[in-house]
Amino acid sequence: MRREVEESAGVDAALALGGWFTVNEFAGRAGGGLYPVMERWLAFAGELPHRRVMSYAAAVAGAHVSGAPGRDEWLTEFARLWRARSGALYHRLEAFSYAALFLAEIGSSELCADVWGEVRAWKNRCGPASGLAVDAGRGLLALRLGLTKEAEQAFTDGVEWAERQDCPVELGRNLQGLAAVAEARGDVPAALDYLDRAAAQYQPRGVKLFLDQVIAAKVRLQGITFQTTPTSIDRVATAVASEHPDLATHAAPDGTVTLLFSDIEGSTPLNEQLGDAKWMELLRAHNTLVRKHLKAYSGFEVKSMGDGFMLAFASARRALECAMAIQAELGASEPMQRPEAAAATGIRV
Repeated sequence: MRREVEESAGVDAALALGGWFTVNEFAGRAGGGLYPVMERWLAFAGELPHRRVMSYAAAVAGAHVSGAPGRDEWLTEFARLWRARSGALYHRLEAFSYAALFLAEIGSSELCADVWGEVRAWKNRCGPASGLAVDAGRGLLALRLGLTKEAEQAFTDGVEWAERQDCPVELGRNLQGLAAVAEARGDVPAALDYLDRAAAQYQPRGVKLFLDQVIAAKVRLQGITFQTTPTSIDRVATAVASEHPDLATHAAPDGTVTLLFSDIEGSTPLNEQLGDAKWMELLRAHNTLVRKHLKAYSGFEVKSMGDGFMLAFASARRALECAMAIQAELGASEPMQRPEAAAATGIRV
């Protein structure tokens, strides 16, 4: 494929395609492996602005999705090149197909407005070498700028195009966008439905980057933040939000993941009442019991802190059965039979 592009469009297209290969190669990885590779691509672009605008967009996209260094420096140069009108339509389409992966999230409001002014009319366009459609990127920019109607239209354009062209990942990206529009309007059920439909496109194809975004959005929309009442669950949720664990491998075939949070109700005063030694005995019994039933119902331990657990299941039924089994055995386990431990039999799930 790369040879065909080189023969048909020359080194500019080869450079663009190479940038896209690089983004794919390092997307989702941590560490600095991307940096030297993109440095070589940027050097290959030389001082030619039309090549540099593509290369810097690819560099920022790769760094953004992988966590590699260089992102902010490269973003500054991409913004300068874009505003200087570097490149013809071919090069700018290619550049925006990469920029769609990061611009609405980390670009300044001024840069987003500048780019939107040009790309708003790019309905059903694609990066010539990357093949990435730009409708989802257009919609995300519009949302960032508060243009909800324009965003909805861009995502709808993208859904229709992706269905016609049989492009499931692009279909998922635009369904994600429609979920964001529904959320902005306060329609949580519609947002969750769009996210489920997007996950159904990603899951069979192993699209980790976007599937993780869907899972995170579903967790947020379903209200699993616990910020109003600090508990062990709250600490677990906060830790998970910063660590971004990969739950894709624990999802159902349709991309659905059921999350179960649990902790011992009133654990802080109970700890003070029992004293450290008795509390640790109770805690060990509790945690052993939770992990036993987690294994029995084929769940996955995402995170645990103290008596707080975040568990993931591919099946909602298994999650519920696991929760009921934990609650049923708590009252029957030997440490819980002691009078001083009676308060610990209340487990929140």
